[in-house]
Amino acid sequence: SDLVGPAQYGGALMAAALAALTAVISMEHVNIVFAMAMGLEKKVARFALVEAALALALSFLFGRMWGVGGIPAGITVAIVPKTLYLFVKHARTFQYGFREYAWECLLPAASAGSAALTATALLVRALGRASLVAVGAEIVLFCLVYAALSYAVGLRSDERLAFRKYADLLFAQLFGARVRALGLDTR
Repeated sequence: SDLVGPAQYGGALMAAALAALTAVISMEHVNIVFAMAMGLEKKVARFALVEAALALALSFLFGRMWGVGGIPAGITVAIVPKTLYLFVKHARTFQYGFREYAWECLLPAASAGSAALTATALLVRALGRASLVAVGAEIVLFCLVYAALSYAVGLRSDERLAFRKYADLLFAQLFGARVRALGLDTR
C-alpha cells in the first residue's frame, strides 16, 4: 500500500487469497497434466465447467461480502474440489499418500518460499518501500533466493544434473554465437 496508496491496496485478504490461489493452481496444474496423460480429459472438462460457474458465483458473493479481496478467495475455493479429487485419484493410481506428497513436493516448495519471503521481508525492513528501485530489489531477491533453494532442496540429484547439462548447453550456444558474432572465433 506504500506505493499505490491505501485506496488502491486490496488488503490482507487480497494478498492471502492470491497467495493461496497461486499455491492451489500450482498443485492443480500438476494434477491436470497427470489426468490428461491418464485419459481423463472429459472428466477434467466437466470439472472445469462446474468450477467456472462456481468461481463466478463465489467471486460475486465473496466480493459483495468482503470487497475486492473476496474475488480471488472465491476463485481459490472453487478450484479446491477439482484439485483434491485429482490428487486422491492420482494417489490411488500411483500408490502414494499425502505424507509422501507433502515430504517430496510441498515441504521443499514451502521451505524455498518461506526463506525467500523472509529474505524479502528483511530487505523491506532495511530499505523500506519508498521507491520502485527498492521494490525491484525485493522482487529480484525473492526470485534469486527461491530459485537457488528450489534447485538445492526441490530437485533430486539426477534432476540437478540434467538441469546443469541443459544450462551448460544453453550457455555454450549463447557464448558461441556471441563469439562468432564478434569475429573472435579462432576455428
